[in-house]
Amino acid sequence: GAGKTSLVEAILYSAGAKNRLGSVMEGTTTLDHDEDEIKRQMSISAGLAHIDWASHKVNLIDTPGEASFISEALGALPVVEVALVVVNAVTKVEVQTERVWRRSKDLGVSRVVAVNMMDRERADFAEVLDTLRKRFGDEVVAIALPMGEEAGFKGVVDLIAMKAYSYPGTPVKGTEGAIPGDMQESAAKAREALIDRVAESDDALLEKYLDGQELSREEITSALRTALASGSVTPVVPVAATKNIGTDRLLEVLVAGPSPLDRGERQVLKGASGTEEAKLKADAGAPTAVFVFKTIYDQFSGRVNLVRILSGKMATDTQLLNARANEKERTGNILLMQGKETKAIEEATAGDIVALAKLKEASTGDTLCDPAHIVRFPKYEFSPPAISFAITPKTRGDEEKVSNGLKRLGEEDPAMELRFDPQTKEMLISGTSQVHVEVILDKLKRRFGVEVELHPPQVPYRETIRKKATAQGRHKKQTGGRGQFGDCWIEVEPRPRG
Repeated sequence: GAGKTSLVEAILYSAGAKNRLGSVMEGTTTLDHDEDEIKRQMSISAGLAHIDWASHKVNLIDTPGEASFISEALGALPVVEVALVVVNAVTKVEVQTERVWRRSKDLGVSRVVAVNMMDRERADFAEVLDTLRKRFGDEVVAIALPMGEEAGFKGVVDLIAMKAYSYPGTPVKGTEGAIPGDMQESAAKAREALIDRVAESDDALLEKYLDGQELSREEITSALRTALASGSVTPVVPVAATKNIGTDRLLEVLVAGPSPLDRGERQVLKGASGTEEAKLKADAGAPTAVFVFKTIYDQFSGRVNLVRILSGKMATDTQLLNARANEKERTGNILLMQGKETKAIEEATAGDIVALAKLKEASTGDTLCDPAHIVRFPKYEFSPPAISFAITPKTRGDEEKVSNGLKRLGEEDPAMELRFDPQTKEMLISGTSQVHVEVILDKLKRRFGVEVELHPPQVPYRETIRKKATAQGRHKKQTGGRGQFGDCWIEVEPRPRG
């Protein structure tokens, strides 16, 4: 993988949200806490975390990068302002990178790229940057340069501050210093390319720049925020997450990105019928609208819905309307999640990402809103499954347990499908890949105590007439007296298809 969970771990460590840098290999990260994730050493489900940095609250959603679980990332994109795209410095741009990039661009979500694993053998920042530009265009621009190569990667040069930051001994933050002499020329050239691109978002700034005047750090940062919000610039930062190199510089870029207010109005459907289009602004004083983007099951709290507050405010015991089910829901505890740890809060406001436990009807894709102002946020349609298996319980009589358990898991994972084939009398489970199905069945065994066997699905073959045909049959019987005789012709031909 590209090391997304390790990078989130480094972000939490740099921001002071934890005092020790966890490891995916050791199973000690904040976000990959599920047994399957620890065993397989990869993210399987989206996880929530949050930090405070430079007087900004930053919500983080760590999503899987493995192709089998990419729907988790695609489903989370509608509720964020910035997609932090993590690229492996060795393997470079992958298919999943392109899918996330396309989806974020379609949704108007800003993009920031972290080129991770810069300390690995064959890591090449210039080559990755060139590949990104070829795939995604001139909007891609370096905002920092690496100091050192492969195992010698020791820090970064910030092209806005024009300072060097080194990281001896895995510190929380980098040590500021002067740019090394052998990098002065390359840094100046890269800074010029950055300003060329960023200044295009501000006519006054562009005129000042073309007149040959020096731009201040504040002016460049302000223009970067505008360019990020419009999608005209995608900054790239080199990092090594497991050594916490460059993480604080990446955080400076993230907080320069658009806030929920900068994102502007969102397109929603209005009214009970959901046929009229409307705009929704991230305004704490507006009527409340909440979007459920994921559902999980906790052994203590039961069903937990992860939600984004699109507008308004929400306190404990707030009564909202489920626009899909036309049922009223009363919010219980509002929870801030840090991996598997939760903290109850009294109120959440527009822009917050929180968890709600024990809602009656709410499921992934639902909108909860003020009953007097009904709106619906567009629901993400998951890609159809790519593979199917027939399943049978290992223990006779467990059919109902298997069915109920898989239905529960299906609420957590909408990319999974469960159905009964009335022709072959088989229960079929479908997913994005065999790995996806195996993970679901591992959860079924661990959580519900039932095991199943996988079989190739039977194919319900059907016969039909392919061409016109005729047949004749004759009956003769003569045993004395009046005889029997019959002559029968049958003609069959196919009807039009469909």
